Amino acid sequence: GDRGVFVLLDRRMPSRLLGAFPRGVAVERVGLAQAAAAIRDFLPPA
Repeated sequence: GDRGVFVLLDRRMPSRLLGAFPRGVAVERVGLAQAAAAIRDFLPPA
């Protein structure tokens, strides 16, 4: 199956837009360095 990461670099994203993501998608509000580390851990090496 497909796996991927969606990153939105805007701390002002309204909570009402969180419903736009498919059910089961984990939404995390983190800083840029923490997001980069999480993406690196999530995706397989190229």
